[in-house]
Amino acid sequence: MENKIPEVQIGDIALARILHETFKKNMSHVMLHLAVIVVVTHLILWVGGNYDKDSTDAVDGPRSGMVLRTDHQTKCQYLETSGGGLTPRLNDMGEHMCGRRNARR
Repeated sequence: MENKIPEVQIGDIALARILHETFKKNMSHVMLHLAVIVVVTHLILWVGGNYDKDSTDAVDGPRSGMVLRTDHQTKCQYLETSGGGLTPRLNDMGEHMCGRRNARR
């Protein structure tokens, strides 16, 4: 059995060129859309990063890395470290910050 190379018609070459140009044009649009999506996503993450701040963080500085936790029964506040440790949150007088002084036990 002999492998025959199909004959190429002039119309086939023109069609191939049209398909190639269409593909190149569409790919540039796809790449442009992907670039816009990446830029917008980065902007959202950059701006949105400041919404996670709490009162443990500096106003103009980076996050402290601590999470503020509140005991809902006593209203006492605790700081959680990134390692999971808890410590009482103290005010400037060195007292545990609590919403109610005499909590029910």
